[in-house]
Amino acid sequence: MTQELLHYTLFGFFVIAGTLSVIAISFYRLNKKLDYEISEHAKLTESLQASEKSYQILIDNAPCPVVITSPSDDLILYVNPQAVLKLEIFQNHAVGKKFVEFYVNPAENDKLKFLQKTQGSVRDFETQLITTTSHKFWTRVSSSEIIYKNQPAFFYAILDITDIKEKTFQLEEANRSYLLSEAVFRNTTEGIMITNKSAEIISVNPSFTEISGFTEKEAIGKNPHILKSGLQDREFYNELWQKLNDDGQWKGEFHNKRKNGEIFIQESSINAVKDKNGEITNYIAIISDISARKKAEEEIEHMATHDNLTGLPNRLLFQDRLDVAIKTAHREKSKFAIMFMDLDGFKNINDSLGHNAGDLVLKNVAYQLKTIVRESDTVSRMGGDEFILLLQGIHDRNGMVRLAEKIIAALNNPIKVDSTEAQIGCSIGIAIYPEHGDNVNELLKQADIAMYAIKESGKNNYKFAN
Repeated sequence: MTQELLHYTLFGFFVIAGTLSVIAISFYRLNKKLDYEISEHAKLTESLQASEKSYQILIDNAPCPVVITSPSDDLILYVNPQAVLKLEIFQNHAVGKKFVEFYVNPAENDKLKFLQKTQGSVRDFETQLITTTSHKFWTRVSSSEIIYKNQPAFFYAILDITDIKEKTFQLEEANRSYLLSEAVFRNTTEGIMITNKSAEIISVNPSFTEISGFTEKEAIGKNPHILKSGLQDREFYNELWQKLNDDGQWKGEFHNKRKNGEIFIQESSINAVKDKNGEITNYIAIISDISARKKAEEEIEHMATHDNLTGLPNRLLFQDRLDVAIKTAHREKSKFAIMFMDLDGFKNINDSLGHNAGDLVLKNVAYQLKTIVRESDTVSRMGGDEFILLLQGIHDRNGMVRLAEKIIAALNNPIKVDSTEAQIGCSIGIAIYPEHGDNVNELLKQADIAMYAIKESGKNNYKFAN
């Protein structure tokens, strides 16, 4: 029993010793593995630290501005030196500010955040940023999610594209301007003619064709003389070209001729186009047909200065011509006369035959007076049945007497009105410059007084002013 117990005791000892050996060996191996992993972790940590240091050096020295923000609240975690310069802010002042504060339009930041959320990274996002001194600049932003100092972050690389945007804008503006100019050229109601420096037509617009009658094909290669009317002399054109070459522009009116030979009044603005050396390369003429406008202006002026019924100059125009006659006679030491004439028996015609008959009589009197006097003289209707004549170049009273007697004799003839005849006469007062007055009012007054004196003494005669 004692020997068996000893055997069991020794067996148990060996089992325990073996177990302890296994445990010891396992613990040793585990310890060795742990030492290895710790060593590897240390190496990885050193590597990561070295990598992060290299990454930091990279973004610190990046050629473009770099901004790193927290993804949750958009707070700036880091700006590189380029961003400090571009945003015009100290680094310690930038950190902790919201990046959205540097957006001209804050809504653009919301758009970028949405793209970041859906795409993870964003390339070539264009927006406008503003510095702390309110300087605005266009940027192209690239962003991506990164780990910065063991925390998620957003990385922004910023490229200033202000110059590119401005040049693009200028090109777009130039293109728009060209298209607009082309549209104006094609659709303006004014004719446009462009020539080279030798005055050969190189381009015309549709309105030029409409005004002149010459098509583009017919006009190109020709000289603007194809429109020449012949109503302006050589001196006119010499002065036009002289001013155009001296001042670079000319504006004015003249008569031109359409392809069909019709004369029209043209208002033109001609400009010389010069190159960077100041040499003329082209001429551009803007042409307007103002014939209708001129005619309307003449009609309006005629209505303002002429009697509507007879077409004779009215009191306003007569007084203007009388004033000119006084100045001319004073300068030339010459004489002229005026005849103030009132119709006799005209009221009876209006009362018995009506105003239409009276109008016909007035028209007939106007016609006869114009046929009796010279073309250089003026016959005017002052109103009602009063007429006044301005007679130039008078040398003596005998000529006035003969003319007054001729008028009286002509108006004594019956005037046919519809199916009846009207009988009238006239009383005439005569005033001579400077004998009876040296101004408009005095001459008219003296002739009027003489005329009424005849009215009171029997009518149908003439009398000189006293």
